[in-house]
Amino acid sequence: MKTFNELLLSEGLNPRDVILLRHSAKGVNKRTTHDIWKEGGNSFDRYQSTQKAKKLIFRQSKYWASFVAEPEKSTLFVGIYRASLGDSSKIDWICPLEGRTPGANDAETPDFYDLELQPHLAHLRSRFRIVWKGQTFARYAYKKEYSLQGQIDLPIAESIEGQKVWKRQSNIERDPALARSAKETNAKANDGKCKCSGCDFEHADAGLFDAHHTVPLAAGERVSVIADLVILCPTCHRRAHRSLNRLMPYSISELREWNVAGRIV
Repeated sequence: MKTFNELLLSEGLNPRDVILLRHSAKGVNKRTTHDIWKEGGNSFDRYQSTQKAKKLIFRQSKYWASFVAEPEKSTLFVGIYRASLGDSSKIDWICPLEGRTPGANDAETPDFYDLELQPHLAHLRSRFRIVWKGQTFARYAYKKEYSLQGQIDLPIAESIEGQKVWKRQSNIERDPALARSAKETNAKANDGKCKCSGCDFEHADAGLFDAHHTVPLAAGERVSVIADLVILCPTCHRRAHRSLNRLMPYSISELREWNVAGRIV
């Protein structure tokens, strides 16, 4: 991805619903929007929650993509906000940048916006910059492409798969015939259907189940019999082997307790 709009689309956001804000103002004691953003807390959000009255660019947009100008003039991404026009009577604080009540010297009371920081691009907050030219601080995203700068770690959107390769590797031997016999024994005991010993899921298709070794094969070579195997659905089988001790899988009673608890732990 090379542009900010491509990033928005990757998050399921339509650029037509988004405006970009570049906060670069300076206030009392030479403080900047970058300073109040770095301080954390709600100062930065309070600062940007008030905007000039009746500005359509703010009133018509669902989302604000907020950026701050850094000391070296670069434009740093700090978050996506969902914005909705609120009640201006709520403005009862001192602006953290200007040191006065927002709009105190304006002819009209500024608009107030309820802002909610969104999970979109959360992992990239303060991780990249865009190329911003010109003085306008609020812009519609869809009207221009903004090049990305910086290290951006994104999920891989596509990859070549299906190639045939030769590999030499060491495997622990297991007997598929013994697993089939264990499934057949399980099915005979359950009216012709395999049944998971962990959650009681049952189905006539034995391919939906695994034969689980209660003593892992990693423990070493042995002679295995059907009694050493239990039939589990893939989810219970994976859970069994999520034990911290790879040589001691979760027991069937522990699996059943996990299922009764709603598989939430």
